[in-house]
Amino acid sequence: MFYIFTSPNPFELKLYGWWLLPVGVAIGLTFGTRKFQLVISDTNDQEKVKQWTLQFLSENGLNVKDSNENETTLESLKNYNRLFSNWFGTELISVRQTDAKIIIGGPFRLVDRLADSVDTKLRYEKR
Repeated sequence: MFYIFTSPNPFELKLYGWWLLPVGVAIGLTFGTRKFQLVISDTNDQEKVKQWTLQFLSENGLNVKDSNENETTLESLKNYNRLFSNWFGTELISVRQTDAKIIIGGPFRLVDRLADSVDTKLRYEKR
């Protein structure tokens, strides 16, 4: 698009890699908007793990948007991420508690970071 609007002859595409831009944007949006889930099922005290998870997320730049008895939804404090959250709902993280497990769903970059921290904390607290 930039080339079309800024060149004197926009339909003479002499830029050979011009087709890489739409492919790159499509791949980025595809993997950037996918939701991932972290399921925590083998804990002694689920309420403690849920509170620790919410505290960890709030320390990493997330704020509680909506909360009820079984589910808490968090959103980013950064304006850029909140823009995409409001448009597409991609930046929201949900923490749900069921009878036997805690399910955390959201974008990969946040859920993966949380998974490493939760795994480490749960392993060393059991010993």
